Amino acid sequence: MTTTERIVSEYLKEKDTYDEFLVGMTVIIREIARVNKFDTYQVHGRVKDLGNLVRKIATMTEGTMTSVREIGDLMGVRVVVFYSQEIPLLIDKITENFSVLENHDPKFLMEADPVYPGYPMHRMIVQIAENRRKLIEYERFVGYKFEVQICSIMQHAWEKTEKSLGYFNKAFPKEKVREYTQLAYLMELYDGELNLVRDFLTPVTHQVKLDTSAPTEGAKRKGSLVRPLTPEEKELDVMGDGQAEDLDDLLLAKITLAGTHLPVDAKSLENFVLTSDLIRYVERSLSGMYDTRLAYDQNAGDILLQAVQSVPVLGTIADLEQSLHRDCKKIFRMAQNIFGTKQGNRHEYIIKGVSVFLMLYLLIARQGDLGLLRQFLEKYSFDQKLVNKGIIRMLLEYASAS
Repeated sequence: MTTTERIVSEYLKEKDTYDEFLVGMTVIIREIARVNKFDTYQVHGRVKDLGNLVRKIATMTEGTMTSVREIGDLMGVRVVVFYSQEIPLLIDKITENFSVLENHDPKFLMEADPVYPGYPMHRMIVQIAENRRKLIEYERFVGYKFEVQICSIMQHAWEKTEKSLGYFNKAFPKEKVREYTQLAYLMELYDGELNLVRDFLTPVTHQVKLDTSAPTEGAKRKGSLVRPLTPEEKELDVMGDGQAEDLDDLLLAKITLAGTHLPVDAKSLENFVLTSDLIRYVERSLSGMYDTRLAYDQNAGDILLQAVQSVPVLGTIADLEQSLHRDCKKIFRMAQNIFGTKQGNRHEYIIKGVSVFLMLYLLIARQGDLGLLRQFLEKYSFDQKLVNKGIIRMLLEYASAS
């Protein structure tokens, strides 16, 4: 029996199991998208039919495949999202819930060949995570692997177009590569511009995970995107002579404290920073004042966790929220001093959670120990430029004010 015949025989025996495996994994991935509130257009999957399997085997080097289970993309689930900026976030969630065997990031293709003729999507080969393997409903799928494809609508459309042209995974005719590549650039440009439109319309209803692996010079500055103030924000921030007025007492009083007695850990703190109405209230006002967006920075989040855990009186999320509510107006004014108060002062982004950082600095400043405050800032600052005499003096003044 040839290798092809043996693999085909295995495939025919296990096809029903793969079909059931597909249903189970699709349900899990749909639930991941739903729980994390990703804007998905479609989540669907397929098991290769016999014809496609035979064609795939024919392209492989003899002897490299001994079992049908070694084919990573025999089964696949594709997640299509509306906004390309959600792709890195979704990749993280897939990584948390499955064991990743291979990770094919299209950016490496693009970096290796700047005129790469296409708009490829992110592909991962995964298997059931170890914590699920002993569950009775997943035991029979241990050893099976499958492909997860994560893409924007434009990448999804491009892949379908490539197939219709007959040049999927093939070299495109040289005389048309330029025009072909320009079409791919247009789709990539669409995704980028759509992200900006989304940021403009909903600056704090979603989070942007920053790529901090190689920060650019601009990314080192604190600040973000551009949008006009809403009527509600104009009630909070009157930009007359360039000075923002205090947060409105009446609107602030409407915020219901919903803090829980959960201990502060990485998960509870991140959830608080990303979902708290109180943080949204303060930081949305800041983002509106500077015509900028709020962005979640994982590195800053890690520093914030260490900082909070170093303050004994802040043992729970409720402690954090109550402290933040008490000093909300002071924190807002402190932020103005740090970011500047003039309307012409533009920032690339403002870190989501900056209000919690400032609340911590205020708590430490209230102890009246100049050395302790400087030490705290040096260790837990979201921006090392804050460790200067002017900022330290400002913090002490706010800490002593009634």
